Amino acid sequence: MTACKENRSTGKIVIVDTTKGDLQKLPQTIQSAFGSKGNIWPKVVISDPAMTKVYGAYSYEQLKPQDYRSIFRDARRAFNKDADAGTLAVPGKDADGKEEAADEPAEEKSDSGLLCEQKAWTNRSGTKMEAAVVAVDDIKVIFRMPNGKTVEYPLVKLSEESQEELAQLKE
Repeated sequence: MTACKENRSTGKIVIVDTTKGDLQKLPQTIQSAFGSKGNIWPKVVISDPAMTKVYGAYSYEQLKPQDYRSIFRDARRAFNKDADAGTLAVPGKDADGKEEAADEPAEEKSDSGLLCEQKAWTNRSGTKMEAAVVAVDDIKVIFRMPNGKTVEYPLVKLSEESQEELAQLKE
């Protein structure tokens, strides 16, 4: 059993590619948790969905025995306790489940309501998609697809070229 399989029912699995600078794109809480476990990878950090609270951080040495059920027991119990109590932080929502106010003003949109008209964007695996840009921040972009639906997409999943184009839209 792998660490990913053991925790699949309690949260999302996020793989951090440190060679691409992905760690610096994560919230400071998560960066600190990874940093607390030395320089040897792999590492595992278990957090709430909003990545504001860390339930456990584990180093390679701790993971080596592969007894994940025991290794993650305390973190899983704390996570489940918060989940059962309904106190897990959800991205973009406050403790009462209401939408949080944006930390920064929304990027100014053109008359069409878009930052960028429809064009081709490429993800890290080279797949292209046609979409217009509704909004962009430091973590995600909101695309309007040709069918009119809006989709949130993590910036880290886009190619470097697409990320650079989106960074220019924010300026």
